[in-house]
Amino acid sequence: MLAPLVFTILTQTQPITPATLFANRFQSNKALAQDAQESLKTLPWREEFREIAWRAYRESEMHRNIRAEFKANTIRTDDRVSPFKYRIVGTPKSGQPMPMVIALHGGGGAPKAVNDQQWEGMFTSYYKDAPDFAPYIYCALRAPNDEWNGFYDDSIAQVIERLILAFAIEGLVDPNQVVTTGASHGGYGNFVIATKIPHRFSAANASASAPTDGETQGENLRNLYFTWVIGSEDKAYGRPERCQAFAKSWEEWRSEHGGFRGGMNWLEGVGHSVPDRDKPAELLREKRSLAPEKLIWIQTDERVKTHYFVHDPAPKSGRRITLQVEGKSLIIVNRDAENLILYPPVSVVLKEMIVIWGRASTTLHPEPNTENFVESLLLYGDPKLASPYKIEAFNDGASN
Repeated sequence: MLAPLVFTILTQTQPITPATLFANRFQSNKALAQDAQESLKTLPWREEFREIAWRAYRESEMHRNIRAEFKANTIRTDDRVSPFKYRIVGTPKSGQPMPMVIALHGGGGAPKAVNDQQWEGMFTSYYKDAPDFAPYIYCALRAPNDEWNGFYDDSIAQVIERLILAFAIEGLVDPNQVVTTGASHGGYGNFVIATKIPHRFSAANASASAPTDGETQGENLRNLYFTWVIGSEDKAYGRPERCQAFAKSWEEWRSEHGGFRGGMNWLEGVGHSVPDRDKPAELLREKRSLAPEKLIWIQTDERVKTHYFVHDPAPKSGRRITLQVEGKSLIIVNRDAENLILYPPVSVVLKEMIVIWGRASTTLHPEPNTENFVESLLLYGDPKLASPYKIEAFNDGASN
């Protein structure tokens, strides 16, 4: 019994590096993970930890299922399964993650053979390559079903988020450089996907489609470069009129809130087949907004719980939250949420911050914490959205 005891004592006296702590934090061994969690709470934050933690997160056994999915070219969530195909445009550089173009096919409410054909066409021939932005990943996602709203129901955001995560875990994609585009059924999808999770993209496009009432909350797009392409003769389902109405609202939102880059491409005399084949090159020029000074989040479901650096533990369809950063003040406008958790970017945080929510005002002196970063990394699965700062805000006057 002496030898094991001595080994344990000697092991415990060995210095534990930050890399080891992060690796232990992402272990399936709960005791080991909890010990690491407590240690990380007291480990002074350093910006270099962002990459060290991200590497440990990517390499963790917690991702064995998503690695298996990737090898099978299939994404699985709790209620959806979507195959995907991808290729690399240009010559990749060893060990360097690339931008990613997600392309969503047409079809929708049609037989499986039709949607499979549309998917294959989106992968092989629809969009032109953008060699000026190579190397990058071009990924065509197959809709998870053959329903009319396969790309734009309340479950699709989780499919897209897991798709991005799968490529990031493999080290192929930089989650800070992802764009999404699609036409027809895929365009309807992006009118919804981009508004549900705009913080996942640097740009998005929807072609030959239209906004969906109740699902396309356009104000959520304030900080995302977003375009939509519509032909005047694409008459089905009132697409031109709906796109024009959205464009009018777009200009009103831009005037009131600022932001709202992009806009409508109206093509006179053009039908359902629009000349949008160069969209990847346009979208890949854009940069993701990580520290916007104003957020607008109109929730559409109970599944999406984050919007940029705001986390709502209990989202509700129809809930509206705005957050404005003004100097050292974080001003929240909302009536019915009970509490929100903010993981503000390092560039936003000052030594003294004031959270204003309704009539309440709270002065804080936020300190960076390494475990906060890990907690938000587990939430977002994205090293750029993760933050060492955490601010909990409470609404004493919440009304349901």
